[in-house]
Amino acid sequence: KCMQKQNTFTDFIACAEALHEGGWSEPSLTSIEGRSGGGLLMGCVVNMRPDLFKVAIAGVPFVDVMTTMCDASIPLVVGDWPE
Repeated sequence: KCMQKQNTFTDFIACAEALHEGGWSEPSLTSIEGRSGGGLLMGCVVNMRPDLFKVAIAGVPFVDVMTTMCDASIPLVVGDWPE
């Protein structure tokens, strides 16, 4: 999972490009939204390809993964889930 995470970002970007190339949308009309892990996705794709999106909403983004996973005092962190 960890080693393939980049595919999540590039696949999302490829989908946006396909929407634009197919005439379904254009960057000035494309908005994206994600919460938690989807907020991480929004942050990454907007930094990688800001030209593709007009608006991005990252609701409660899970962007500091290392700090969160290493802090056992944070609820919902399960250290025994292999990545």
